[in-house]
Amino acid sequence: MKNFIKITFILTAVFMFSGCSFDLNKLKESSVGGFLVSDGNENKWVAKNYYDEKANISGVDILTMAVDPINPDVVYLGSKDNGIFVSDDGGNDWDKIMEFLPTKTYGIAINPFESQTIYATGVLGKRGKIFRTDDGGKSWLEIYSEPADGTIVISLAINKTNPQVVFAGTSGGMIIKTSDGGSTWENSYTGKSPITKIVFDEINENVIYFLAFKEGVLTTKNEGNDFEFIKIDDNNKEERKKRENFSPSTIQSIVADPGNEGVAYFGTEKGMFRFSNFGNNIEEVEIIGSSKEFPIYAIAVNPKNSSEIVYAAAQAIYKTTDGGKQWSVFQLDTKKNVSILKYNGGQPSKIYAGLREY
Repeated sequence: MKNFIKITFILTAVFMFSGCSFDLNKLKESSVGGFLVSDGNENKWVAKNYYDEKANISGVDILTMAVDPINPDVVYLGSKDNGIFVSDDGGNDWDKIMEFLPTKTYGIAINPFESQTIYATGVLGKRGKIFRTDDGGKSWLEIYSEPADGTIVISLAINKTNPQVVFAGTSGGMIIKTSDGGSTWENSYTGKSPITKIVFDEINENVIYFLAFKEGVLTTKNEGNDFEFIKIDDNNKEERKKRENFSPSTIQSIVADPGNEGVAYFGTEKGMFRFSNFGNNIEEVEIIGSSKEFPIYAIAVNPKNSSEIVYAAAQAIYKTTDGGKQWSVFQLDTKKNVSILKYNGGQPSKIYAGLREY
């Protein structure tokens, strides 16, 4: 019975990360979707989906987003069915990177010192692969492939101080690492749950968080030499009270606090939680109560002000500038959910959002 449950779980997870293709030219801008921008101090959002005179990207399901660290007006979107889109003007106009052949793109990572070097995961046929471009997307080199169909690469992250180091996670529960830009790879961890998110600590690059689907958060403090699941001391009554609504299996999103070492925010199916001291302490963030009824798939923290946080639940985006005491709310006219939120690093008053169906 245990083996049957394990196999069923993996197959279900892989199915969730798959999708069917469709013709971009048939897309109609009938509702809010695709890509949104908030530009200014107020929590107001505008759709930015222009592709050409006949088509737009409002119907594209966005799985991942990467913002160029050198020119943050350059934004890359990885989609469920249409590969990678790029905008060089903060989302006003979009182009599809035709040279990138895979249709499904779950992870994109950009070299912070040389932003023409980009890593992206992709699915060709039914096999997961990783690609690298050194010319901004004009040509792509396959640098990793799964040995057989079925397993796909669903998460990707780059070390910001040593961009030769890249971590990737698979739907089969493996974490792999390259230390030479993809020329060679090594197995860092093998588990039983898909690795859906990888997040580096913003201050200490040796600390990395890995979200294991429906299991919890793995962390390493030595860049992948050792791993352990974040656990809370149940014998501490004060800590137990702070986390009474917290369950590791319900975590949906992770973001590291850019201003504080060892601090991260986790979005769950029942609220948001702030982990500090590298996961040894936890407290629930006071968010709008009704939003706790929906999974929090996306969180972002202002890179210049850790008291400013945005998160999304269902069809609403929430923003605080005082660490969570008060929140502004923006309602979206859509049936989709916000899958990812990113700040423009050079202009933090500008925030990007990608939407998808779950």
